[in-house]
Amino acid sequence: MENTNKDDKKDSIRIKKKHVKIALAVLAVAVLLFVVWAVMEKNAAKSQYESAEMAMASANNARGHHKHGKHAREYEVKFLDSMDVNKVRMVRAGGNNGDGNRHWAGNGAPNPNAGNPPEPSAVNNRMGAAYRLGMAFASVDDDAAAQRERLLGMVVPSVERNNADSLEQFFYDCVSRAESDGENGIAALMMSGYYFGSLSTVLEYVDEETQLPDEKTLAAGIKKMDNLREYLNNAITAEKEVKIAMTIQRLEVAADSVQATYYNCQADYGENGPKYDKLLSSIKTVEDVFK
Repeated sequence: MENTNKDDKKDSIRIKKKHVKIALAVLAVAVLLFVVWAVMEKNAAKSQYESAEMAMASANNARGHHKHGKHAREYEVKFLDSMDVNKVRMVRAGGNNGDGNRHWAGNGAPNPNAGNPPEPSAVNNRMGAAYRLGMAFASVDDDAAAQRERLLGMVVPSVERNNADSLEQFFYDCVSRAESDGENGIAALMMSGYYFGSLSTVLEYVDEETQLPDEKTLAAGIKKMDNLREYLNNAITAEKEVKIAMTIQRLEVAADSVQATYYNCQADYGENGPKYDKLLSSIKTVEDVFK
C-alpha cells in the first residue's frame, strides 16, 4: 500500500513536470511569434516611411527640374528621319515672307500701320529666341546655321559647341544645359520650336507631281504631339518664372489648334486647292504666344 502511494506521487510529479515543459514550450513559441511579429511591424513601418520619403523626394525633384527624370530625348518628338528630301522640292507658301527665306518666329516684317509697339522685355526676347533656336535646329535652310549661332548666345551661351557628334546631339546638349540650370521653361520652348519647326519643314517640301508633302512623315509628326504635351506639362510644374509658365500654357493651346487644323485639312480636302496651306499657316502663328 505504501509502495502504491509512492508510485502515485512519482506519477503525479512526472505529469506536473510534463505539463510544465509543455507550458514552457508554448510560452517559448508565443514569445518567438511575438518577436517575429514585432520585427515585421518594424520593417513595415520603416518601409512605409522610406516610401513616403522617396515620394516626397520625387515630388521635390519634379518641382526643381527634370535632372533626375526623363531626359528630353526620351520624349521622342523628332520624326524627320524618314523624310527623303531627294524626292521632294522646297516650296514657299502659306505664311512665308516671299523672299526665299523662312519666316523665323518673331522676325516678321514690320507693319507700317501698327504704330510704335511696346519694347519687348528681356524675358520675352529670350523666350522667343529659345523657340527660334529650336526651329533653327529643325530647319534645312541655308541660313539655319547662322541663325543657330546667333541665338545660342541669347539662350544657352555656356553650351559646348564642339563636343556634339551630330546636329541632333548638339540640340539635345542645349536642352540639357537649360534643364541642368533649372530653366525648364526655356528647355520646353526649345523643344517646341524643334517640333513645330520640323512640321514646317515637312510641309515646305512637296512632291512635284502630287504637290503634297510626305504625308506619312507628317502623320507621324502629329502623333508625336502628345509627347510634346507631356514634356510641356512637366516643364510648367517645374518652372519658377510665372511669365514663362503662362507662355507655355498658351503654347499648349496653340498646339491643340494646330492638331485640330491638321484633321480639318484631312476631312475638308477636295480635288482642288492646296491641302495643307491652312496647317502651315496655323503653325506659323504659333509664334503669336510670344507677343
